[in-house]
Amino acid sequence: MGLGMGVVCCTGLFAALVVHDTESTSWMLKVGGLLFGAPALLLAIIANISAASIMMYTAGLGLRHVPLFRGMQWPVLMGIAFTPVLAYVVWPNELYTRGMAFLAYNATMYAPISGLLLVDYFWLRRQRLNASQIFTDDPRGHYWFNGGFNFAALVCLALGYVIYLYLFNPATTETRGPFAAMTASVPATVIPMLLYYCLSRAFIVPSGRGGYGASTHPAAMEQCNL
Repeated sequence: MGLGMGVVCCTGLFAALVVHDTESTSWMLKVGGLLFGAPALLLAIIANISAASIMMYTAGLGLRHVPLFRGMQWPVLMGIAFTPVLAYVVWPNELYTRGMAFLAYNATMYAPISGLLLVDYFWLRRQRLNASQIFTDDPRGHYWFNGGFNFAALVCLALGYVIYLYLFNPATTETRGPFAAMTASVPATVIPMLLYYCLSRAFIVPSGRGGYGASTHPAAMEQCNL
C-alpha cells in the first residue's frame, strides 16, 4: 500500500511539473479530454469523499476517548466533529488559499513520526503488538503510558519538527545548514529515533509502562481485569 501511494503521488508530482499547476482538477479535462479526463476527475472526487469519510470517522472514534463526549450518541458526536469543518463552507477561498502551507507544515511531522514508529516497533517491541490493547483507555492497559500520553515520544516529535523547520521551511522554501547534503527529513528522522530509543531504555521500559515485553495474547487484559 505504501509503494502504491508513492507511485500515485509521484504521478501527480510529475504531472504538476509538466503543466505548472498543482491543482489536478484544473488540467485533467484539458489533457485527457472527455474520454480520459472525465473518468479521472470522477475518480478524484470519489477518492476525496472516501478519504474525508475515513478521517471524520476516525475523529469520532478519537472523541469517544474524551470523558466529556463518551456518553453522547453517535450522530451528536459526529456533529461536533464536523462543526470546525463548517468554516470551509463559509470562507472557502480564504482557507483553501492557505491550505497548501498548512498541509506542508503538517507533512514535516511525518519524518519524526516515521522514525519513532520504526524504533518503537522494530527495536523496542520486536514486532510484537497486542491488538486488543491498542484502543483500550484503561490505566492498566499495555499502551496507557502516563495518563494516556507517551511524553517521551511527544518530546522527540517536537524536536524533529523543529529540526525539520530549521533546515527547510516548506512554505517559503528557505534552507540552511546541511540541507543540501542530507535534506531535512534525514536529521528530523534519525535524531528523534536515537533520542527516543535512549529515553525508552533508560526510563520507560524499566518502569513497566508501554507494554514493552508484555504478553501479546488477547486474553491478557481480561485476566488483568479479573
